[in-house]
Amino acid sequence: ITKYILKEHISPFIFGIGTIVFLFILNILFRDLGRLLGKGLPIKIIIEFFLYQLAWIVALAIPMAVLIATLMVFGRLSSENEITALKASGAHLYSLISPVLIVSIIIAAGMIQFNNYVYPESNHRLSMLYSDISRKKPTLTLEPNVFFDDIENYNLLVHSIDDDTDVLHGIIINDSSDPKYNKT
Repeated sequence: ITKYILKEHISPFIFGIGTIVFLFILNILFRDLGRLLGKGLPIKIIIEFFLYQLAWIVALAIPMAVLIATLMVFGRLSSENEITALKASGAHLYSLISPVLIVSIIIAAGMIQFNNYVYPESNHRLSMLYSDISRKKPTLTLEPNVFFDDIENYNLLVHSIDDDTDVLHGIIINDSSDPKYNKT
């Protein structure tokens, strides 16, 4: 029974991880890929950027995949009356749940280690990479005709950016550092 229940969890778990990772990667691709490719960055840097993003994706995807697998397997076992048949044959309910609980504790221990060591290091490297990219390509975060408000008390609006020379045209700067006077 233990092998059967654990074997039933493998495919929904892999399906759950694959689906969730795919959705998060699509989100990152649509959000960042055009901006990174449009700035002339080497493909190695872009791949490194996406690999560092995988840490937070894995940290979210594995718990969600465990939930998906558990709900799918026990829902299917219940709908096909396999739980009733196992209980009628003398199997206790705890013997059905205990293998999944033990594996989930092992996964939780692995995720604690991952979240304590790999995830922070990956986030640090991602922020350092993004900082290096911003220093080498300062116009990376600027988009034409979109307000830029990452600088405290200042808003920038750039009408156009020359990608070859990184020259900005039509800049409007709004200074709100003094609450009494708003300067443009």
